[in-house]
Amino acid sequence: MPVVTSDKDAGCLQARMLVAVFSYNRPALLANCLQSLRDMCPGSDVVIYDDRSTHPDLPRVFCHFGHPVVTGAGGNGRHGGLYFNMEQAYQRALAGAYDHILMLQDDQQLLRPLGLDLFAEYLGYFDRYPDATQVDIRFARTPVTLFELCDDARAYRQVNPAYRGYNDVGLFHLGRLRAVDWSFAIHSGFATAGEAKKAAEALAKGMRAVVAYTPALTHVPFIKVYRNRVRWPRLDNKGKAARRHAYLTPEDIARIDARPPEEAPGREKYLSFAEPIEDAMEAILGS
Repeated sequence: MPVVTSDKDAGCLQARMLVAVFSYNRPALLANCLQSLRDMCPGSDVVIYDDRSTHPDLPRVFCHFGHPVVTGAGGNGRHGGLYFNMEQAYQRALAGAYDHILMLQDDQQLLRPLGLDLFAEYLGYFDRYPDATQVDIRFARTPVTLFELCDDARAYRQVNPAYRGYNDVGLFHLGRLRAVDWSFAIHSGFATAGEAKKAAEALAKGMRAVVAYTPALTHVPFIKVYRNRVRWPRLDNKGKAARRHAYLTPEDIARIDARPPEEAPGREKYLSFAEPIEDAMEAILGS
């Protein structure tokens, strides 16, 4: 698949991009996410949106990285106050000198440098697809058929048509969101799964979420999750400890970038595990 390029100055994207990281009561995951931003996208304008966490280790993480922390309302819905916090981040980006916002959650990590080549590719999708409001930069979860080639074979899309307009994480184009009068807030049905609700709204507005050919982001597997502010074990963990992923080597990157276009970038094929996430936190905070 040809690399999508843009006539814009891709090197300016980072300066015009707000990075919003959403957090609740998972300090080790948050530390890993923030460290990956420091390593792979240094100098980014990062703001943490915390959903009124109570975990005693979170202040250590906040202090270590020194990013601004905005405390949300602490909603009681299925995803707590996530969508309230996303709307806060969106409004902050609109009010600032930003063109894009990269929204991440604390259980994610970057795996390769976000250099000029990737910024050019990601900007290029907005040039190629006038209805694109979002670029999803994640590796495909298992099964990899969650992603399929678009009709023009230049990018991927979600196999499930319901999610071809929106996902909770990714790179968003602020001007296009504003043009369709978008809001991340959920005004009704707050107890329901928010992503499905927002995805339906996005499709009704004619929005498109493009899945990038070259991924840079993944979810940390085997984590504990919160629903309605209560910690739930993942049923598929089978006692496994959450482990961070190892950063991609130059050889890994070359292999991923040279794959055939019809092969969606699957997490299990290309990624490997590193140390347990709790050990990673202590190493990060002790550095």
